[in-house]
Amino acid sequence: MTRLRDCFPARLQLPPLRKRAEDVADIARVLVRDLTRRSPVPRLEPATVQNLMGQVWPGNIRELRAVLSSALLRSVRRDIAIEHLPPEYRSAPIRHRLTSLQRVEREALLNALEDSGGNKQAAAELLGIARSTLYRKIRTLGIDGRCLSG
Repeated sequence: MTRLRDCFPARLQLPPLRKRAEDVADIARVLVRDLTRRSPVPRLEPATVQNLMGQVWPGNIRELRAVLSSALLRSVRRDIAIEHLPPEYRSAPIRHRLTSLQRVEREALLNALEDSGGNKQAAAELLGIARSTLYRKIRTLGIDGRCLSG
């Protein structure tokens, strides 16, 4: 018997959704269309799109799909506004208020935490900083538990 993965000669590695914020709007529109049985398909209000682009998405597309599915139920035949999102997704994380340098530093911290499997001591060593400095930067740069799980 042939396994499904044997039918495909190549495997694509895509960066996590948190590293592709510019793709969130297009992906969200496709997901809303796929999740909707009504016509016309509800639109995502511009503020909602901006908010979704600012989220961290540790669960990647599955998490985005679940959030949009919930929002569609709440929107009751209307376009999807921020108030239709689950409460924990109604405000974007701190990352939009960060400077360019802080965003790069934040991404380096997230990569080190990912590479170390969430072990903060190992991540600090990878970055060449003290563990206490890592904790301070985690707080300052708005990295929360949701970021560390994905």
